[in-house]
This record gives sequence, C-alpha cells and structure tokens, in this order.
Amino acid sequence: MDFFKETKIDFLKYKVIAILASVIIIAAGLALMFTRGLRYGVDFTGGTAVHVKFRNVVELDNLRKTLKDNGFADSGVQSFNDPTQVLIRLSQKVSSGDEVEDLSRRVAQILSPAGEQGKEDLNNATELSLKQYLQARDPWGKKTAEAYAGEVKKLIRLRVANGGLFPQFDRMSGVDPKILASLKERYYVSDVGILSMEYVGPQVGSELREQAKLAIGWTVAALLIYVWFRFEFLWGFSAIMCLVHDVLVTLAFFAFSGREISLTVVAALLAIVGYSINDTIVIYDRVRENLRTMRTRPLYEVINLSLNQMLGRSVIINGLVLLITLVLYFFGGEVINDFAFAMLIGSIAGTYSTIYIAGAIIIFYNQYFGKKRASTVKAKPAKV
Repeated sequence: MDFFKETKIDFLKYKVIAILASVIIIAAGLALMFTRGLRYGVDFTGGTAVHVKFRNVVELDNLRKTLKDNGFADSGVQSFNDPTQVLIRLSQKVSSGDEVEDLSRRVAQILSPAGEQGKEDLNNATELSLKQYLQARDPWGKKTAEAYAGEVKKLIRLRVANGGLFPQFDRMSGVDPKILASLKERYYVSDVGILSMEYVGPQVGSELREQAKLAIGWTVAALLIYVWFRFEFLWGFSAIMCLVHDVLVTLAFFAFSGREISLTVVAALLAIVGYSINDTIVIYDRVRENLRTMRTRPLYEVINLSLNQMLGRSVIINGLVLLITLVLYFFGGEVINDFAFAMLIGSIAGTYSTIYIAGAIIIFYNQYFGKKRASTVKAKPAKV
C-alpha cells in the first residue's frame, strides 16, 4: 500500500481553512433544518404501506413512474424475494374503512389495466362489496340477506388460494356458473391484486424517529468510551467530533437537496460512523507508534508525518469506498439512491475529517490548553 514514497505534504497547514469550511457547511445545514426542516419519509411521518401482487414480473422503475404520474410522487417501492410482489409506501394517511377502500380502489385503478368500460376490478373487490352486489343482482332468486354469504367466502378463498389473484373467469372451477355470469356483468379480472394495506400512524413514526436518534447517540457514546480507553480522552473527544462532523455534513447536504430521511438513510449514517472511526483510529495508531520513537519532535510534525505515511493506505481504501458509492449512486436504482447519496457524502466527509479535523483539534488543544508535546498520549504496548 506504500504507493507514495516519503511524501512531505503539510496537511495541517490548512487546518484553519478546513475547520472554517466545515463550520460554514454545518451552520448552513442547521439553519435550513431549523427553518425549513428535514424531509422525513413515510417511516417517520406516517402513511400507508400497500402490499401488491402482480400476475407477471413488474419493472420497478416503470411502477414508480406510473405512481408519480398519477399523484403519488412521494411513494416508495420495495421488492420482495418474489419478483411479482412489491411493497408500496404512500404518504397518504387513512383512518377509516371507507378511506382504506377508497385508497385501495385508486391504487388498483392506477396499477391494473383499464379493463372493460364501466366495470370494476374483481381482484380488488372487497368481500362486503361482492356480497352486496350479489344480493342486489340476486342470480339465484333467493331474495334473502345471507343467501350469498357462503358463495362470497368461497370466492375469497379461491382468490387467496391463487396467491391473491383470481384466475380468469373461464378457469374458476367450483363456482356456480350463475354466480360467474352475474359477476361478468359488473367485474373484470385484472393482473394486479392488493393483498394488504397497513397504516403507519404518526405515533409509530415519532417512535421510529426517536429510536433512530438513540441508535446514533448510543453508537457515538460507545465509540467515545472505546477510543478514550485505547488512547486518552482528548483523542477520543477529537474522534467523536469527527463523527459528529461527518453526520452533520451528511444531514446538511440532505437539507440542501431536499432528499427524504428514511430508515435506510439512518442505516447509512450508522455505517458512516463506523467507517469514519475506523479511518481515524488507523491514523491515531500510526501517530502513537511515531510518538514512541520521535520523543523530541513537535506534535505538529509527528501528525503530519503519520498522515503522509498512511497516504497510500488512505488512497486505496477511501478511493475504493468512493468508487463503490459512486457506482451505487449512478447505477443502483431509485430504491437505494438516498442510501448511496448519504454514503457518498459521508465517505468524503469522513476522509476529509480524518485528515484535516481530527489532528487539528488535538493541535489546537495542546497549543492553547495543554502541553506543547503530546507525550501524555498513552503509548500502551500492543498485546501479542
């Protein structure tokens, strides 16, 4: 990994400019967060999750475009192991049975073919609507309220047995021909069925938001304790400031771009925290090794030397991470685009903070508050 032989780049020369640039980005991002607010996804704000079954494999990009063109711009689409099933997350909130049925009908009309003029989709007809229609149509001439309850239950079981979709009318064995003939007058069989609709309330969204904050908070606290014991508190504090910097810079760019904060973005933030602390500790280890053998040299020189010695490693590791996140961002598709965007910004911020922020904090502290020489760093012998 030693690509660069004996480089002598003065990284810390730009520490003031680097810190000012970070402060400006973070301050602008926080100003937008407090004034305009972050844009939270369905996971946090509440909405409706719709489980849809298609008779054939569906292209997710086409499905997203169809939903967007029909008024569901904030929808999210997630695939299952079964390529004919998808989970659609809508920002629309439903609180009653009528609202659920209305939303279900709207989604079904968007996703299913046009069907026959004036007819309804049999796959997405509710048990109650089927029962009411057969009672009104009365193909058996029974004229009783419960005459068709058993037949409707038989129809629903048939739909479930076929994975949530009715077979075509001519293949519905076991159903009375009079019932089928009556249904043909009102319904058509589409290639789409809504298997379930689940409402995610604002209370659940609020709890998820708080749990996400706690997850990041506890992660940062645990890392602070780890670095504190491995090095010393100042070095741990510096590393944690880098983590906070990386997270805030990433959130700032989400505020600038208006992208949604979802659970996948929270996962990306946690991944950024792990990536950044690993990069910082590698540099800290090299600084500690050099402090053991360069006891008379200033801390400024030792940190700069350590950064130059690890330059090859940083270029390889950080360059590969950047390449992978760029591929995910441009070619990964819409499902993971926000995740890839967070990882892209976070990996760049993590590399930048390791080089320009971590060492700068220690230098400033020792310059104004501590000893001129960081010989107080606990140079613990490595365990064999």
